[in-house]
Parts: sequence; structure tokens; C-alpha cells
Amino acid sequence: LTLAAKPTVFGDLPDELLALVFAAFVGLDGSFASWYVVRSVSHRWRAVAGECLLRVDFGGCVRLTDETVAAIAAGWPRLKEVDFSECEDLTDAAVIALAAGCPGLKEVTFTWCYLLTDAAVLSLAAVCTGLQQVSFGRCDLMTDAAVGALGEGCPGLEVVDFEGCDRLTDAGVKALAAGCPGLEAVSFSTCSKLTDEAVGALAAGCPWLKAVCFEG
Repeated sequence: LTLAAKPTVFGDLPDELLALVFAAFVGLDGSFASWYVVRSVSHRWRAVAGECLLRVDFGGCVRLTDETVAAIAAGWPRLKEVDFSECEDLTDAAVIALAAGCPGLKEVTFTWCYLLTDAAVLSLAAVCTGLQQVSFGRCDLMTDAAVGALGEGCPGLEVVDFEGCDRLTDAGVKALAAGCPGLEAVSFSTCSKLTDEAVGALAAGCPWLKAVCFEG
């Protein structure tokens, strides 16, 4: 009878479990220090992070920096879903790096990242053309250029949130509706410049809509 060797703490874990450990550890505070420590453990950890991790949630990590997001994008190129809501210090540079490093993104959330401008959305629309869900609610520097770019570059969008983006006009919503006929849910609440023309464009161009919010 041959007894199996006793596994080491991490060495014999399958890659999928290592990826979960990695995500849990880094998610404790969202700091670059934590991320750097984990990636520095071994070449295998670095490879596991890049190949297995598909989703990260740093929502509410208010001290997260552009440099951290750029490092995440470089280390986890297969990411599909990211949440950086309420990461108030992030700028367009973070989103540009994310788009360049993770072209397969499907869902992005940047709600309350109020330093972001049209340049952030333009970078996503140009590279991450398979996007399905985007949230830039309360990013009040956004204009029609951002919404129009999504309509032009991301035809598969299903969920869009630009709540509180008060610079948007009917023109932007019309461009979105024309380019994204598969939209199922949109929020443009408290976008005070929008009129019945925006609502009409969505009704005419997006027959699959199930949820529409123009409140306020």
C-alpha cells in the first residue's frame, strides 16, 4: 500500500482554487501592495492570476489608483467583468489601460467615478467591442460623444447606465439606440436635457427593451 504524499499548503492546489485564493486576498483592501505581494509569490501565481481570474470587484476602494488598475490590466488580461464603482481617484488613464490590457471585457462598472470623461468610454468602445453591460452613472463629465461611441463600437450592448450624466442630450441617446438594437435595460434618470425624442428613439430602435428609467 502506497500512501499519497501529504499536500503542501498551496503547492498542490489546482489552479482554479489558487485563483480564488488570489482574488480573496487582493480584495481585502484593493491596494497595490496586496496585489504586488501575491504576484511576487511565484511564476505560477502570476500565471494563474492571468489565466483563471475573470472577474474583479474593487467597488468602494476609494484609494485605488490609476497605477493599480493598469497593473491589474497587465496581470489579468482575460478579465470579463470589473467593478470599480466609487473609486473616486480614478481618471481616464485607468480605463484606457484597462481597455488596452483586457480587450475581452463584457461588463464594466465605474459608477461615481466622477473624474472620468468621454476619453474613458471612447477607449472602451474602440477596443472592447464585445461589451454587454456598462455603467457610468454619476460620471457627470460624460457627453454625447461617449454614448455615441458605444452605439458605434459596441453593437451587442444590453445594459447601459448613465444616470445623472446631465450633459447628455437626445443626440447621444439616438446614436446609442441606432447602434445597439439589442438593448434590454437603460437608465438615464436625472439627465435633465433629454426629451421625448430620446424616449422615442429607444422605443423605435430597441424592441427588446424591458427596463427604461428617465426618472427626474
